[in-house]
Amino acid sequence: MPHKPGSGRLTVTIFGGGATGAKLAAELHAAAKVLVSYGFDHVGPQRYMKIVLVEVSADALRMACGLVLPSTMTVWATGIKAADFLARPGDKPLATNKLNQLKVNGQ
Repeated sequence: MPHKPGSGRLTVTIFGGGATGAKLAAELHAAAKVLVSYGFDHVGPQRYMKIVLVEVSADALRMACGLVLPSTMTVWATGIKAADFLARPGDKPLATNKLNQLKVNGQ
């Protein structure tokens, strides 16, 4: 069940287990240890592997297996590849780079 605003609890969900997600998780874990040393409540990371995300809402992530993860803050740290249909002729196709990532502001 998602935490209610003002409950005093922060739940950060990092979706993505590549280099960016792993580095961010490590940095947050180190910062959390420091906060615990100042008297904040227990901080404990949970890890879920090989799960399929089906829905993201303002306060939770829902997986195909039925698991719902409450999340005050969700960080999307996965590799992103533009869907093939975005480059198809027809309507105005969106520009992509060599890695097939969407270009934003020409970058």
